[in-house]
Amino acid sequence: ALDIVENIWLKETKFVSGDQISIADLFAVEEIEQLKIIKFNFRAGRPNLSAYLDR
Repeated sequence: ALDIVENIWLKETKFVSGDQISIADLFAVEEIEQLKIIKFNFRAGRPNLSAYLDR
């Protein structure tokens, strides 16, 4: 699922649904950040996702 975010949703846009933040981004970040609980390195090999989360 993270590869879909990386390679489709964030391939050409800054945010999930375009170039402006939306409620979809808030939900997406909340879901992705939960992976920290199990110490999963979700940023590794995903430069688009990493840049997105840094915004």
